[in-house]
Amino acid sequence: MNKTILAKGIDVSRWQGTIDWNKVKAAGIDFAMIRAGYCGYAGNITQDPQFAANMKGAVTAGIDVGVYLYSYAKTASAAKTAAAELLELIAPYQLTYPVAFDIEDEINVAMGKAENTAICKAFLSTIAGAGYCPILYTSKNFAESSLTMSELPYDLWVAHVDVAQTTYAGDYTMWQYSWTGSVAGISGDVDLNHGYKDYPAYIRELAFSCAALLMLFPRCEFDVCLPVLALVRYYKVVFDQCVHQGGHFFGSVGRVQGETHGRNNLWVSVIAAEVVNSYNEPVK
Repeated sequence: MNKTILAKGIDVSRWQGTIDWNKVKAAGIDFAMIRAGYCGYAGNITQDPQFAANMKGAVTAGIDVGVYLYSYAKTASAAKTAAAELLELIAPYQLTYPVAFDIEDEINVAMGKAENTAICKAFLSTIAGAGYCPILYTSKNFAESSLTMSELPYDLWVAHVDVAQTTYAGDYTMWQYSWTGSVAGISGDVDLNHGYKDYPAYIRELAFSCAALLMLFPRCEFDVCLPVLALVRYYKVVFDQCVHQGGHFFGSVGRVQGETHGRNNLWVSVIAAEVVNSYNEPVK
């Protein structure tokens, strides 16, 4: 599947050591997916020792950032625990790329499709429900043999290295094409990625959509924790990760807040119509 490359990226962890992020930026890297750590069998997270330094360095250098969590989770409950702990870890940061769940370990290869799919659902839905942009990271082979991808309606970051073009037949928004890349500012090998979705713009619009929603209807009535899913499918503004939580709305960036009252989900269609009418340019 030929796609237009919109951004060039890397993913990094403790194994890249101390990184000169200004040199990375000068080398033409647009985004970095930074390992937050890994979760154990029960879901508890061990933080990557370079996480804070990498986040600070990349952001200061003007590189767009997202995060990923390597998973050893064995159950959906463990995946929820991991997601909750990750949300606490990333709360101080403003992400312009997704939050990725990295599932590929041998323990999961040995499990069934149903179990692995349930684990992914639990993590990704929790991240989405908190107002972030989730993405699933896995290899082409794992996606094809160990997951039921039709049950995972999330963006995919697919790993398929040492080929001119991935042959993964499904849709994907990021492709990890090398594990042995070389980038100025990084000692040794680094993973290389192509991005096919304008995540910074998508996440900005996602946050703006929440703000627009609240300006139009500052006292809208929603069911508690009701996700606003794909209300404006053919327009730039998308609400697929805007939720009512604890009396406030949280957007992906800046966590736009607004007071709400009541529990009437009939307002969903009304708000969708109002926001659609406020935009004239459809998605290209």
